[in-house]
Amino acid sequence: MSKAKKPATKKPKAAKATVFVVMRTGFEVTSFRGTLPQVYPVTGSHTNVIAEVPVRGFATRKAATAFARQLDDEVRASFPAALLTEAGGRNESEKLLPQVAKRANELKLPPIKLGKEKYNHPTQFREWWSKHAADLSAEQKAALWEPFAGMTFHHVNEIELEG
Repeated sequence: MSKAKKPATKKPKAAKATVFVVMRTGFEVTSFRGTLPQVYPVTGSHTNVIAEVPVRGFATRKAATAFARQLDDEVRASFPAALLTEAGGRNESEKLLPQVAKRANELKLPPIKLGKEKYNHPTQFREWWSKHAADLSAEQKAALWEPFAGMTFHHVNEIELEG
């Protein structure tokens, strides 16, 4: 009597779990020759890769994205826009600072005087901010952030977990 062979069964592959990690861009504060401070993204010493710090993981991209936007809103509410004028790069600040000056005029704030040399605009905005920030309301500060709306400080990385 021979034993009947059982049909081979394949073990189902374990589904890989995914985590959505909110990452914060690393920034450094610098001041050159006594100028007002500026904030730049931290990059590797031999690369232009921006340093990032993991903040929190989530089961869904939607939840992670909502948390990242909440953290960005907190940065905007508590951090001076003037310090970040070059964080997106000089070309970006040259485009955005005239919009900031226009926004200040619309809000009937003291004028932000930007000279002809666009490379001086970030310094001119930082000087204006240092003179007038104490007199600005939270709403006025938020309005001056509006031209920088595309600048984010947190983003979401999708990571597959092993095992």
